[in-house]
Amino acid sequence: MRASSWLLLGIAALGIAGCGKKSNPIGGQPREFLADRIVSLSPNTSEICSLISHPRMLVGRTDSCNYPESLSNLPSVMKGTTPDYEKIKELKPNLIVFDPALFSDEEQAKIKELAPHVLAFDVHSLQDYEKFLWEHSKMTGSETSASKELDKIWQKVTEAKGVLPKDALSVAVVIGGGQSEYMVAGQTSFQGSLMKEINLNLKGPDSDKFDTVNVEQLLQWNPDIILTTEESAKAIVADPRLKSMNAVKDLYVFGTDPGILLRAGVRIDDLLENFIPMADRIWTARKGATN
Repeated sequence: MRASSWLLLGIAALGIAGCGKKSNPIGGQPREFLADRIVSLSPNTSEICSLISHPRMLVGRTDSCNYPESLSNLPSVMKGTTPDYEKIKELKPNLIVFDPALFSDEEQAKIKELAPHVLAFDVHSLQDYEKFLWEHSKMTGSETSASKELDKIWQKVTEAKGVLPKDALSVAVVIGGGQSEYMVAGQTSFQGSLMKEINLNLKGPDSDKFDTVNVEQLLQWNPDIILTTEESAKAIVADPRLKSMNAVKDLYVFGTDPGILLRAGVRIDDLLENFIPMADRIWTARKGATN
């Protein structure tokens, strides 16, 4: 199991006594650092910190951090993509977690001046996410929690690979519609990489983010499944321009919570728990139709 090495490291991490000091040894060696005051500068990192670390470690969040609900009790240190540097400084964090995609190089330099330790959430795949959780858990003494979380995710990935032959079905991760343009997850985006990880053939631009695409391109890709948000699912199904697309024609448009789909790394097991059975049903029906 992937968790085996994590659990060995996590045996000494059962408490958080002595946070911020060289304590809680790993394999007989004292930790160089253990965070006890964390500021998170993106909704996904706030959720991950709440899930993996001790709840009391997180002392600052952004205005957009709304899950879990307990985050509302914390002071906000950022509106939109503008950090309140003075407020962060007042909180005296010893670890700041941030998404570098949200900030310029100059802003990142300012952030790094506000705490002795920073951790960048530069994640575009499950492997990147695993590495991030590893680094985060070493800084917070939460190896056991991280191991359990990763075990749940990889179990779902293994389950998907057991029922879906590689590239047998195609998928596009799409948002927007209605009065706005459609945006599609790129080949090296986290959402796109996750779909490829579970053996689906991803249709999307050569990009590490969501890019705007026109309807003609969507029709050309013609995915078997569309993964989207609940609101966008309604717009996609109702768009007469897309009625000939396989996913729309067969009603294989899967809408989910935007907080899960758009925030990389959060509630991955929940997404796969609901998405994999639908993909399995589509593949089973496809096999039946060709036999």
